[in-house]
Amino acid sequence: MELLLGSTIEPGVDLLFFDEIQECPNAIMSLRYFYEQLPNLHIIAAGSLLEFSLQDISFPVGRVQLLDMYPMNFYEFLLATGKANVAKLISGNISLQSDIIDSMIKDELHKYFYIGGMPECVKIYSETNSFIQSV
Repeated sequence: MELLLGSTIEPGVDLLFFDEIQECPNAIMSLRYFYEQLPNLHIIAAGSLLEFSLQDISFPVGRVQLLDMYPMNFYEFLLATGKANVAKLISGNISLQSDIIDSMIKDELHKYFYIGGMPECVKIYSETNSFIQSV
């Protein structure tokens, strides 16, 4: 990796991110050796189907922390896009709202459906208000 990058990977400074690691079972098994030989090296291994791969692969139990991550839900989306007042409103009883408020909530919901809950897309949308740049 250092040859490809043209620079040195520095433990404690750099972060290695292995995306879709389930595609390479040997990479999963090598996580143990990273921990033993370079304990200060920060590593994240992610994979959309990782839990299925782990059933068939021996991996370093006790040395790997598993964390399930999910996209933002609608409430979190509202908070991230500066609509805390709407988020507070939907966390209560919204069945007694006027048509105008109902329309505003539906408008925000349509934005959420279009942009999705992936944090980077939501961040870009909240900074630019552009649907094109956020997807």
